Parts: sequence; C-alpha cells; structure tokens
Amino acid sequence: MIGSFIVFAYLMAEGTESAKVDANELLRLQGTWKLVAVEEVGGNVPKEELKIDTVLVKDDKWVVNLSDGGRVEAKIVLLDPNAKPARMTLRIGQNDFNAIYLLKDNTLKANVADQNQPAPADFRPVDSNSGGVSTYRRKPQKP
Repeated sequence: MIGSFIVFAYLMAEGTESAKVDANELLRLQGTWKLVAVEEVGGNVPKEELKIDTVLVKDDKWVVNLSDGGRVEAKIVLLDPNAKPARMTLRIGQNDFNAIYLLKDNTLKANVADQNQPAPADFRPVDSNSGGVSTYRRKPQKP
C-alpha cells in the first residue's frame, strides 16, 4: 500500500506530463520483466539472438538491461490502458517511442514503433528497426 502511495505522490509531483500516465496501470507494470520471445516479420527470433535480457520498471523509469551488459533508460511519458489497444510512450532523450501493449497477469506484450513514429495499430510485426513484437514474463520478487 505504501508503494502505491509513493508512486502516486511521485506522479502528482511531476506535473502535467505525468497526467498522461495512468497511476494504477503504472503500479501494475512495476517490477522486472524477462524477455521471452520476439516475433519479427520472418518469424520468431532465436533466443540466443535476443539483445534484451530484462526490463525493470521502477516508478516512471523503463530500464532495458541488454544481453551484452549494456543498459538503456527511458521515461514512461504516456500510459493509457483505456486506449484500444492500450498505449504507452517511452522517451529516450528527445526521442519518443510509441507503442501498444497488452498486460495480463504476469505477461506483457508490446509492439514498439521506430523513434518518433505513430504507435502500431495491432500486434502484427512490421518491417522496422524497433525489434518486433516482444513478450515478457514478470520475474518473481525475491523475499
């Protein structure tokens, strides 16, 4: 419960930009997500070729931990679970990455557009640099 209050208070302090982030949905996303599959136009990417290991969602940060040890940090600036399909925007520097997503229990599916492009309309992979349709599983929290 205290975690809910902290995230809510953080979003309120951020001002109008955070008004685009649904606080309850952001709470549902909190945690570490393991990339389990990527579907591109030609089919599924072999697991040994996946470049992303995990994504950590903490507060409004989306931290991508790469398989090679690298790391990319984005800010969640839009999170709209009421859109059909649900939408999110991740900001890295001055670039926005618009996406659609489906969050069900401990599975997160996302289709991210190339930088500064409109969000995809559905979960079909398109020929782009965005990395295809990604499926993540929430990693259990350590006690």
